[in-house]
Amino acid sequence: MLAALLRLEHSNVWELRMGILRHITAMAVAGILATGAFAQSDAQIDLSREMLFLNGFDTMTQDMARDLRSPSAETEASDPSMARAWARIGPNFFDPDEMFDAAAARLAETATVEELEELRTFFATELGRKVTELEEASQAPEMEDVDTVALGTRLLDMQDDAERRAALERLGQAFGSDEAAAAVSLNVQFAFVSALASRNPNALPEADLLALIMGQHENLVAEIRSEAVPRHAFVYQDLSIEEIEAY
Repeated sequence: MLAALLRLEHSNVWELRMGILRHITAMAVAGILATGAFAQSDAQIDLSREMLFLNGFDTMTQDMARDLRSPSAETEASDPSMARAWARIGPNFFDPDEMFDAAAARLAETATVEELEELRTFFATELGRKVTELEEASQAPEMEDVDTVALGTRLLDMQDDAERRAALERLGQAFGSDEAAAAVSLNVQFAFVSALASRNPNALPEADLLALIMGQHENLVAEIRSEAVPRHAFVYQDLSIEEIEAY
């Protein structure tokens, strides 16, 4: 039971990474992680929503809701009681519309009109649309069982292109902090696990669950870091080096 409680599907963790840190883009992430905020206006919120639609953030939130809605086959087989609790809580745990609205409001607070307009302009370009299509395709339901890390690793070995690998590494660095990505993922994991544990009278106290989950931080950071370039190699395989640099 404890092992199941402490683990969300790794694909969900990576979707958080892609969706929250990549789809909003590095510029917006810098603002979201900053302590300061700008006064927001209705125009900024509308601009934020438009930008998020352009870069597929709405699709990402829908995908996350789908993935969290029901337990995995592994959980159903190994822990039926956990799976039943998950099935009861999952559909109501994550509201994609609320997530989208919250992201738009936060982005409007932390990014200037000029930054939002720059993001909107990019995602409306041919390259911006291409990037969005590739990212959405990588998170489509039919990709659920695809090992993108293994495929990306094979692709890198076949290409044997130091310049392309370096460009992918720079892209990963531009997406933002691995530590922040891990923290966001673990916080969502804790919220979900706490909801599941509340249905089990024998579950660990919330403080103990928090300590156990946050104890995964260093390992998760290392995992995100080690898998980043192979995942980028797979997702962005149709981009040229010049397009990767431009993104």
